[in-house]
Amino acid sequence: MTENANALATAAWFDSCPDGLLVLAPDQSVEAVNSTLCRILKREPEELVGRTREQMPAPELEGLFYRDGRLQLYIHGIPSCQLKIQSQEIPDSGGMTLSSFTDVSEYEALREENTRLRQQVEELTLTDELTGLANERAFHRVLGSQVTRSRRYTNP
Repeated sequence: MTENANALATAAWFDSCPDGLLVLAPDQSVEAVNSTLCRILKREPEELVGRTREQMPAPELEGLFYRDGRLQLYIHGIPSCQLKIQSQEIPDSGGMTLSSFTDVSEYEALREENTRLRQQVEELTLTDELTGLANERAFHRVLGSQVTRSRRYTNP
């Protein structure tokens, strides 16, 4: 592959990557962003390229400079998405850094739903998981029906 063809293939991969990508220059200014990140941020590349953290058009965009971790993104004050950030120095680039931004909002929503459903199942279970014996909930259910029966027939 020629050098020109290699550069074209790299540029095509960069722009079509399903994750948001951001390249930071050694001076910590944005060197490049792909179309996926621009779509996530609802911004044009011209609003980001060439700017440092302090020069970002909105305070919430300062999170783009985080090295690793999670970023809760707000668009116009409304929670938009949660991004997982992974950064790595680009070999033989003189200190440039490539950061990827993966939208994990759906995974986080599923994790929260899973936790909620597990708690609901735990609240509905009638036996102890370890021993298999009836738990307090089962005891109260049986006791309640017996008290009702006793009252109905006026038994002590």
